[in-house]
Amino acid sequence: MTSFYFVVTTMTTVGYGDMSAGTIYEQFYIVILMMAGVFVFSMVTGSLASILASMDVENALWSESLDLLNRLQERYNLPKTLYNEVKKAIKHEMHEDSAGIHQFIESLPPLLRT
Repeated sequence: MTSFYFVVTTMTTVGYGDMSAGTIYEQFYIVILMMAGVFVFSMVTGSLASILASMDVENALWSESLDLLNRLQERYNLPKTLYNEVKKAIKHEMHEDSAGIHQFIESLPPLLRT
């Protein structure tokens, strides 16, 4: 148990500090506590990374749509009012997240979906 405590303390980079577990029961408790801490930290970090990645994808799609609109404006010399209306529609569509709403509705049971 002492060697396992040493390995877990080292791997989790908690360190030994001024106070360390003395008895086997204390070591067991601290090992469980450190493993739970690593699990929670991993979940929080993973969730944050996922949120940031989805935001990056949304921004890339929005930017791609605006680039295409700008190329169409340059090529076909669209009227300014039409250009602004399409740009406004693209912004609205990106903020609405209609694909997410559609997926949510499809995941509901048939009675609720109806």
